[in-house]
Amino acid sequence: MAWIRNRPTGLVYHDPKLAQAGYALVPQDREVALVASDGEIAHRWPAELRAGYARLVEPDLLMVLVGGDPMVPPKIANGEIVGIVELDARGKRVWEYEGERLHHDAWRLEDGSYHVLGFEPLSRELSEAIQGGFPHEDDPEQIWGDTIEHVHRDGRRETIWRAADHLDPNTQVMCPLDNRKEWTHGNSIRVTRDGSWLLSFRMTSTVAKIDRESGAVTWAWGPGETSHQHDARELANGNILVFDNGVHRPRAPGFARVVEVDPDSDEIVWQYTARTILAFQSFMGGGAQRLANGNTFISEAATGRIFQVTKEGETVWEWVNPHMTDTLFGPTPIVFRSHWYEPGDPRLPIT
Repeated sequence: MAWIRNRPTGLVYHDPKLAQAGYALVPQDREVALVASDGEIAHRWPAELRAGYARLVEPDLLMVLVGGDPMVPPKIANGEIVGIVELDARGKRVWEYEGERLHHDAWRLEDGSYHVLGFEPLSRELSEAIQGGFPHEDDPEQIWGDTIEHVHRDGRRETIWRAADHLDPNTQVMCPLDNRKEWTHGNSIRVTRDGSWLLSFRMTSTVAKIDRESGAVTWAWGPGETSHQHDARELANGNILVFDNGVHRPRAPGFARVVEVDPDSDEIVWQYTARTILAFQSFMGGGAQRLANGNTFISEAATGRIFQVTKEGETVWEWVNPHMTDTLFGPTPIVFRSHWYEPGDPRLPIT
């Protein structure tokens, strides 16, 4: 969405016949809002914390990933979080965990514990073996690598997967235009129906399925197809839906798109791009969710725009975040990732 001085905010467009009814969950700095199809705010959680990302995980339970001060540079990399908080419908904290070296995303398990993306310093030997990136005098001697941390309800934390142990520096090659401070930069984690982890690695433009028992990569896709993608998720048909940011895409402008890939054939079977190609772009963040009626709900993170498109690519619902957050780069309406909840979903705090 092109930025104009007096751009519209709030509900921009709604076709009730083609749009999936429901609610969009939108983190807005110090609170989380539930936006109804008609553009009205149906519910608010007064989080009183930096709500970087949020998701409804159970009835009367909202998970919030707490971001740091946006006016302070990150210690390691963008996407850092300082903890996880669970809120009830009234905004009361019912559980929380505070910890360092966590970032981007967390997946809640049936027992209430979490698998969370984390950072650890790699050995100097592995750091030197990692290919790609744009060398700079500020590069650390030890590059940061991704981990998966298991955070238990009692606050115990253990590292259960390390990129250093299971990823190959000969195939996980960094984008040549990025810095060499961190290797893969995971930005989403989910557990698939067969119990595997599904991860998205931004720096190497790779989506990977990982066996939770062995830690081995059982499927990897992306290099040459995606560029700095986010939010990989498994669909009901077994395909994988990905928000492809398109940043640093070779031989093409940096437009964004959403792709659905068949992991058996590695073929893209559906995609969405804006008809005006540069009207859809986000250099960071973003997400895509397939809805019950076949529409796809998209978060264009950097512009604060969330919208639904039909299978044919027609926009049938569109809302732009009116809330601006002060950051080191100036005020921004960023919505890192939004989620859509359909009427009757038991996790909703309203009936």
